[in-house]
Amino acid sequence: MNIDCCCQNCGVDAESDLHVFWFCKCASQVWRLWSVSGLCKPERNWRIQDFISYAFNKLQKQEFIMFSVLLWLIWNNRNCSLFGGSVKPAGKVVEWAQVYIEDFSNNQQAHSVTNQTADHMRKRKARKAEDSRWIPPRNGTFKINVDAGFDSVNDCFGTGAVIRDSNGLGILAGHCKYRGSPEVSTGEAIAIRDGIVLAMKECLTPFEISSDSKVVVEAFKNNKLPANDIGLIIQDCRVLCNNVSMLGIDYANRSTNKVAHCLARKSLISKNFSEYWKGCIPTDVTHLAVADISALLN
Repeated sequence: MNIDCCCQNCGVDAESDLHVFWFCKCASQVWRLWSVSGLCKPERNWRIQDFISYAFNKLQKQEFIMFSVLLWLIWNNRNCSLFGGSVKPAGKVVEWAQVYIEDFSNNQQAHSVTNQTADHMRKRKARKAEDSRWIPPRNGTFKINVDAGFDSVNDCFGTGAVIRDSNGLGILAGHCKYRGSPEVSTGEAIAIRDGIVLAMKECLTPFEISSDSKVVVEAFKNNKLPANDIGLIIQDCRVLCNNVSMLGIDYANRSTNKVAHCLARKSLISKNFSEYWKGCIPTDVTHLAVADISALLN
């Protein structure tokens, strides 16, 4: 039985892998239209593996990608010719390969952007979840949450503070009431000072402070004191702490500052100008402290 080994496309040489991909006239027409092909011209006695390895070492990354796509399209054209499919003209093969690579690259970039966006959203969601939870201090330190409340009708304002340890246990809580109606930021700064005084009095150091007033927190962090009442209060706080006891001051999301907020509101209806609870938290705000600890376990 005679088997015709000639290439069924050109009918000139015996069909081999290298012939189909390079020496066949159908393939050579494609390679002539690609200006870089001269860099990877094979010898006739090479195997296809030698050809691909040679091209890999000779071509730049993007050139090798184009080379690989052209191999695929030449093989696809050969099969279409044999089995009645649509054969692309040589010029269209090169053009199609360029478009394919460009589209693939754009899709990869879009996919990368989508992944980055999704990753950003996941991180943002994680940060948001963390921002909505009370975060305990490090072992051996304390956290003071403070807030201020205002009653313009009765011309008074109050401050609330709660000091907790690394286990979230309430070590000390208190509130103070004052006559007058200061600016909100001034009242918030006074709340910070009252929290520091409370901690220093009971030797609950070192400590970090959390306030839900961004303006005041930023003022405390700024080395340059503002020329107003807040600046004077910050100066008082620095003297009280002697730059040793206070580990830092941070903004607290209002949802993580509910205990201090309720203590400040409690001061406005209290008959006393100051009240303190040592070793516990007032029973009417205990559920908020419990919720802070419970959120850490979820």
